Formats: sequence, structure tokens, C-alpha cells
Amino acid sequence: MQFLRINNHFLIATRALFVRKPKKLRIGSALKHLAYLFCHRTTETQRSEKRFFEVGFLCKLCLFQLRNLKPNCILRVSVSPWRVLKRLQPVRSFLPQRLRDAEKKKLSKEKTPYLRPSVAGLSLAMTLLCGCGKHELNTITVYVSADEQIARIVIDDFTAQTGVTVAWVGDTEASKTTGLVSRLRREASRPVADVFWSSENIGTIQLAQESIFESCSTIVTAAWPEKYRDHSGYWFAFSPRARVIAYDPTVTNVKEMPTYWWQYTNAVIADPRFGTTGTHLAVMAEDANRFDSFVQGLGSTPLLGGNAATVQAVIDGSAKYAMTDSDDVHAAIARGASVAMLMPRHHEGKGGGTLLIPNTVAMIAGCNHPKEAMQFIDFMLSDHVATLLAESSSKNIPLQKAVAEQFPDLVVHDPLQVDFIAAAKRRNKTIEQVMQSLKEARAK
Repeated sequence: MQFLRINNHFLIATRALFVRKPKKLRIGSALKHLAYLFCHRTTETQRSEKRFFEVGFLCKLCLFQLRNLKPNCILRVSVSPWRVLKRLQPVRSFLPQRLRDAEKKKLSKEKTPYLRPSVAGLSLAMTLLCGCGKHELNTITVYVSADEQIARIVIDDFTAQTGVTVAWVGDTEASKTTGLVSRLRREASRPVADVFWSSENIGTIQLAQESIFESCSTIVTAAWPEKYRDHSGYWFAFSPRARVIAYDPTVTNVKEMPTYWWQYTNAVIADPRFGTTGTHLAVMAEDANRFDSFVQGLGSTPLLGGNAATVQAVIDGSAKYAMTDSDDVHAAIARGASVAMLMPRHHEGKGGGTLLIPNTVAMIAGCNHPKEAMQFIDFMLSDHVATLLAESSSKNIPLQKAVAEQFPDLVVHDPLQVDFIAAAKRRNKTIEQVMQSLKEARAK
């Protein structure tokens, strides 16, 4: 089932109210497409007050037509009215007074009242719009911090294979992962998402420690290698990217480049408060002495808005080196840019190579669609998805041996052995240290 844009659903919902069909079918069709408007929450919809007014107006039309149905038509509502109203702000002005009063009194969630057609119709509309129903739409909500073009490929394929529609919410390049992590914390008591697909793992580990996730136990997850999953089944790691130094091969001779990460204090970096840069710095902070010297060496290095921006700085010639992720360099090369990458080591000896930062996937505790969420997680851990990500412009590194053999150029030999749990605990302190050092350097 193809993903339809917000505007298409709005137009279809509008037209559905006026076609020549029985009244119940017209209203049902309109409500279905109105539900997609809120299930597929996008920045475009959230910013548009006009669109919220139009959606509210359509709800009012549905209510008006429902009032004309036979009075003995009683509908059972699966969600208590006050809970629905709490989650749907845009159409509050159209609510009957008795529902507004019910909300103020906070009626019990366990009670499932029988309502008259007009009130029941509006409550059902809002239930669908909010995505509260568990079976009406066969839709799951996924928060995704992976790049949009990569996410679309995977999600469209999941829908094509399973028939389960995915309403997914992304984030900006500048606030990658961190914005969604904060959102999941805010929604902990009333989860909106069913699954969190993160392009890094530190934020996921922190959320698992805060009981944001629920254990996912399937045949696939049980067979997943222990070093790539949480011991309690709260999250699963797959298809990592490598941390690399980006450079312009027409300007810099790779043979003259330093061997170790600690020597790249002159490289531009992304803001460590967001995305994988903070993760990398937290890992480097394990070696306290070297890390302190590294931070001091950064001086007043400007912080750019994401790893893609650091790569662009190298392409533009405004920076010689950039600390970034391998997928951003691969994407730039695919565009024809003059850029290449090197994988420095962290220390000598086995297990001292560059850092690999995996994608992670986890099921939200108390989500509305646990069965479909587990289905999505199994899909993400499949060889098929590993192949899709390896073939994409991101060129993620497959963890499955059978898939890795098909992409020998992507294999990273002797990656850094790291304790991500410990890195997650010191991440916030590490970022504070870096930000304070940069602030003091700029003040001089």
C-alpha cells in the first residue's frame, strides 16, 4: 500500500462527504482519510493552522450528517471521550458541552459508555484521527532518526510485504535523534509511537534505562547476537556506520594524514549535543588524559549543523578535515563531489580501530500496536533490510555474515571495541565538558 501525501488524504476526505453513496459509507470513508491526516503527522501539517481549521470543519460536517441518522443507531466507543479530547486539540471548538464537561471531570478510562449517534460519531472520528484505535487502520507509528530517503525505502518495502501502513515521524539533520529522544520522554505516560528506529545507539540505551521501551521477544530477536542487543530485549542494533575523517583527495595526500583520531583537533565537527558526534566524543572520553588534551586542542572550533554540513565544509574548501559518518561521505561521493574518507584508529593493538555506530530499533512500552511493532522489528533485523541499507546511498555495514560477504568493500576490519553502556552514562558530562571548553576558548 503506497504512502499517500497529507494533501491527497484531505482532498479524498472532503470529496467522500459528497459522493452518491449511502450516508454511513460516506462518513466512514471521510473518517478513514481524516485519520490518516493525524496518523501521518508531518511538519507541514503541524505548521498549518489553516489545515487544522479545515480538518475541524470536516469533523463538523461528519457530526452534522451523523445527527441525521436513525435515533436508535447506538455506537459503542472503544476509548473514553476525555482521553480522546485530550489528545486532539485542533477540533476542541466543535465539541458538545457535555463532552467538554466530561473532560474536565476526567471520566474513568476503564468505562466504555454508550453514546447517542451525534456524540458517538464525533468521539469515533477523534479516536480515528488520534490513531487510538488498535485495529481500525492497520497502521503503526514509527519515530525515525535515519535519513528520510533511506527510511522511505525501508518503510515502503515493509508496507508492501506486510500490508501494515507505517505513519512515521522524522527529525531534522541538525537535531538528529536528540529531538525524538526528548519527545519519547515527554510522551512516556501516553505513548504515541509504537517503534523507535534510531540512527545511533546512545540515546536508545538511555531511554531503555528510563523504562521507555518494552521487551520484544520473537524468534528473530531471540536469535540475534548478544553483543548487538540489550540483554533484556529492549533494543537491537543493526547495520552500523563508521566514524571517518572526510577530506578532499585533490587537496590532501592521504599518505600524509595522521593515523589516530587524537591528532585531528583541526577538523570541523557537528554540534555534539545532537547525533553521532556526541556519541563518538563520549566513547573517546574513556581515555581521560588523551581526551582532555583533545578537547583543549579543539580551541574555538565552530560547531556545524550536522555531519552532512561538516562534509560540505570540506567540499567547499572551508575546512581541511571533518569528523563525520561514513554515510554522509558516501552520499557526497554519489553526488559527484570531490571528497574521500579515512578511518583513523583510536589506539594500537587489536580492537583499536575506528568506531562503528549502529542503528537501533526498539518497541515503545504501552504502545497501541505491539503485534505489528514486533513484526516491524523482525523486519528491520532481516537480511533483506541489511541488503537494502548496504545497497543504498548510505552504504550501511551489514552485520550478518551472509550479507557482509556480498559487500566486501564495506567491511571494517578491527573496529573499536567499546562499552556503549558506560559511554551512555558519561555522554552528558562529556558534552558539557566540550561545550564549556569551546565557550572559554571563544571568550579569550
